[in-house]
Amino acid sequence: MTRHRTFPAATLALILALLLTACADSSGRVGVEIDGKAHDRLAAGVKDLGEHGREGALRDLTTFPWDNVYVFFEGASRKDIETATGDRVDLSDGTASGSDYYSGVGALLVFTHKKHATRAIAVPYGGITEGGGPWPITTRLIPGSPGTPGTLTLRG
Repeated sequence: MTRHRTFPAATLALILALLLTACADSSGRVGVEIDGKAHDRLAAGVKDLGEHGREGALRDLTTFPWDNVYVFFEGASRKDIETATGDRVDLSDGTASGSDYYSGVGALLVFTHKKHATRAIAVPYGGITEGGGPWPITTRLIPGSPGTPGTLTLRG
């Protein structure tokens, strides 16, 4: 009689996860998201707040862990972004000319968690008017001045 060894499902899942990780981009840089669930939720939320002149918590527009966010605009250099966030960011997708400058429409929000960049999301709606950071997880988007409808500023 021949005995066959079987692996528990958890072991197979771990092996698969390790293989998938090994196939991932090895640059160590966070890429800019211009679509996907996280992008769509954030972009739609920012647009809604700006168009309706409402205030809202930035964390309510996200579903991933983060503790600080940095905001950049067109022309920001990769070097400046990486210096501010303390981590590597890849700008080589469709929102950039080359890979050294952010050239997307609207704001680039780089989220960090435990001092590591975890998401970089391009928000095409031009309503966010204030940049910099770090802005804490308690940051709120508030309507801009009455003379500039549709704009949002950040308050931490």
